[in-house]
Amino acid sequence: MKYKKCRKCKEQKTIDNFFSSGHKTKDGKDIIDTLCKPCKKEYNRNKRRSTRAWIWKLKNKMACAKCGYSKATHPNFTASALQFHHPQDNKSFAIGDAGHRGYSKERIRREINKCVCLCCRCHAEIHYTR
Repeated sequence: MKYKKCRKCKEQKTIDNFFSSGHKTKDGKDIIDTLCKPCKKEYNRNKRRSTRAWIWKLKNKMACAKCGYSKATHPNFTASALQFHHPQDNKSFAIGDAGHRGYSKERIRREINKCVCLCCRCHAEIHYTR
């Protein structure tokens, strides 16, 4: 039985307590992750939370490009009413999905730069006008 030491909890565990990293050596063998499964799950959970909080902070500083809905204009402002609209139909992914997919902040920032910030009402008007 093979053993490996987790770099976070420092416990010596069997290889089946580690995820495969998704990479292979030149010999074709799987490379095992450096974090054990519980530590890796905790790491991913914390990363998702911090990414969502970062997006929320960005949205709190933004305003609707069409009607101006923002923290400055409305006392009951909520950032959840703001959405990112891709006007040129060049969407790689939805910004709302970025937090749980594990994308880097840089990749999310590049995607946000393609977007226009709209409140949910203005966004619906753009998509559903007939």
